[in-house]
Amino acid sequence: MTRLAVALLAGALRAGADIYAHNPRGSNNRLDRGNGDTENPNRLFDSENNNAGGYGMGGDAEAPAAPLRFIVGSELSIEWTAQHSCGHGKARCQFVLQYYCNDDPSKGMNVRDGTTPARIDLAAPTDQTRGLHEPVQNYVKCAARERNMGLWTADQDMANRNRATATRQENNPNNRYGFECPEERDYYPYWHPTVWKDIAVLTTNVSMCGYYKNESQNVAAKHECDDPQFNNERACFQGGSAWVEVPSHGVDPPQCLPAPYLRDNHLGNTLTGGATMYNWTIPDDVSNACVLRMRYNISTADVPWELDSRYNNGNSPVKTNPRVDLGFGLTGGDDSQLELAINSDQHGRTFQDRTFRFEIVARPAAVRASAKVYNLNVRGKRGNIVQAYPSVEYDFAPSVLAVSPGAWIHFQWTGNDKTNNNGGNNGEGIDGTDRHNLVQIADLGSHFPLHVSQTSMFDVHDETTLDGAPARTAAQLAKEFALVRQTGCASSADAPSDQAANNCEKLNAAAPTVDLGLLRLKQGTYHFMSTRNNNFSNRGQKGTIHVQPQLPLAPVITSASAVGRDGLRIAWTMPAATLASGAVDASAPVQVRAFRVEMSEDGGLSWRGAARNSSTNESDGLVGGADSALVVTELPAGLTFSFRVSAETEDGWSDASALVAAMTADSADSKRYKALLKQAAVDRQIEAYPMRLGIGLAVLLAVVACVAHRWHHHGTLLFWRDWRRARPRRLLGHEPIPDVKVVDAAGGPSGGDGPKPAPRRALVPSCGCGGRS
Repeated sequence: MTRLAVALLAGALRAGADIYAHNPRGSNNRLDRGNGDTENPNRLFDSENNNAGGYGMGGDAEAPAAPLRFIVGSELSIEWTAQHSCGHGKARCQFVLQYYCNDDPSKGMNVRDGTTPARIDLAAPTDQTRGLHEPVQNYVKCAARERNMGLWTADQDMANRNRATATRQENNPNNRYGFECPEERDYYPYWHPTVWKDIAVLTTNVSMCGYYKNESQNVAAKHECDDPQFNNERACFQGGSAWVEVPSHGVDPPQCLPAPYLRDNHLGNTLTGGATMYNWTIPDDVSNACVLRMRYNISTADVPWELDSRYNNGNSPVKTNPRVDLGFGLTGGDDSQLELAINSDQHGRTFQDRTFRFEIVARPAAVRASAKVYNLNVRGKRGNIVQAYPSVEYDFAPSVLAVSPGAWIHFQWTGNDKTNNNGGNNGEGIDGTDRHNLVQIADLGSHFPLHVSQTSMFDVHDETTLDGAPARTAAQLAKEFALVRQTGCASSADAPSDQAANNCEKLNAAAPTVDLGLLRLKQGTYHFMSTRNNNFSNRGQKGTIHVQPQLPLAPVITSASAVGRDGLRIAWTMPAATLASGAVDASAPVQVRAFRVEMSEDGGLSWRGAARNSSTNESDGLVGGADSALVVTELPAGLTFSFRVSAETEDGWSDASALVAAMTADSADSKRYKALLKQAAVDRQIEAYPMRLGIGLAVLLAVVACVAHRWHHHGTLLFWRDWRRARPRRLLGHEPIPDVKVVDAAGGPSGGDGPKPAPRRALVPSCGCGGRS
């Protein structure tokens, strides 16, 4: 692979702006200090964020809290804020979500938060007091490897900065961030091996999705040289070394979705009114040492994706602080050129945030493998909105959760013990601490918890814990969620202060990390709050859980067409909003377990299950939930069949789709038979024509005879009077004469079951021929 070809694989991740993870909590390189600026911005990774961002670890360095534990297959709502726009014409952006696990302490490369904010030392990579994400070899190879010389570096001075530790954005190769490789950080998908597994890419250019998926190391093997100084196969061979393939991670490609709409100069919600988020299904990658990484990339239309080294230095379309002449002249006086505020190492950047260590754990025995599991956590840190910024104040995450009756909810959260916000310590309980609980309230407008005898939320179908604790009653659950397992509490007679460690009213005796286990709630809607942090007019911490069937909308049949000599192919899709309008969250995706395809030979009067072989009359019409088409064969030629499709989720079946009809291909026999039928129909029409003509002539002759009779007896004036009387009176503003009914040969109305009228007479309009009027 040439240097230029390598460069063309590099263009996707060239830019970025401030990004802060809120659930799970992003560190922004912090250790345990939740206030002020990040202690050491070089501790683990290059975030490029404002140093005021980030949360402190659970507990503190002297007494670290237990990490959060996420169950295999559970759904985690990843939430973040990003500053400089996305999803519209002002910027091109991508969000890239990844994770990495390494819990093997034998070589000292296990992922860890550490207990000191000092950066890991290259000479002592196994020091367990220092935080570690990427293993040391990641940086050693990066520092030895020639950087990709085919990349666009604008007008930046890259002289003597020829290793992969120097990029256009970070061109100081001595500025190390943990064991992160700067070139890998700035470009995605990376062309050399990486320890990170891809979760998702959210992009403003979805036409790139195929590229992201195909080039991800999740599915694509990568290569490197045995001698790490060489960055391509040709140079490696010429240097006498082997070009080694490193296998893919062997997991699914990342999901690729449209990026959300975010306005610029803003750390806030999307157009939906909620946080920027992605629902991650926790992989089957059990480990006690994992970390989540998110990168936010932004560039402008001035920096095309295809830009490469041919446009460096004087050829660069972007230069630092350029002066532009808009045609006003440069003669002085009231004429001037203008200077643009552009820094070419930032006109396209990559910013990132990472979480603290968490665990991926197997499912408890009580939770079947197919059951849905949702995580309910807490975001935010101590302080008012100004003190916490750019982090956020407390809230449940997600604050509104819609689940099916069979789903489990895992309740857990963590908090820091060193967040005093430079003396601005707004909050309850011991200064500098985050603590939470959960009590049921009657509705979201209420600020008083329900008495335990009035709660319904904890009268559950089932409950379990990750630690094998004994079963809990509804009353025990209500107490655990309210008091979060505090012990050694002061009595009310002791009147402890807000800062007393045994003041359980303020949750001071609670652990920083609380895992209350999993509940399977009964159908209904439940509202809840935290008694410590819900402080009206200062901050609110409330949430809602809706438990009700989430039935899907009917599928949409997209095509029905003939296949071969005796088959029909029916294709369908699920609508964009997959839940029925009665569901709580009609935009939420659902897992379709099966489709039922039905067919009818009589225009929809009767239905039976469609089968790939139509001779299987007892088919139930079921196909897999991943299917989107069915071919039915051995059907008679030249006939029309109707089809409909319905979808099944764990909560039940959707309505059937709209009926769609299709005709099988004609055979020679069916064509000949249709021609005979058509000719027979034509013949019947010809035979019927003389009879209709005879009836018409008879009617005409009768009318002429009647007119002659009237003319002979009464003259012109009386005939005119009778014609006016007989003609349809709608012309005069009256009701018309009733139509003559057609009767059958037996004298009754055609098809009728009522009384029989008089025998049929000739169908001749009445004109008074019976005598003089």
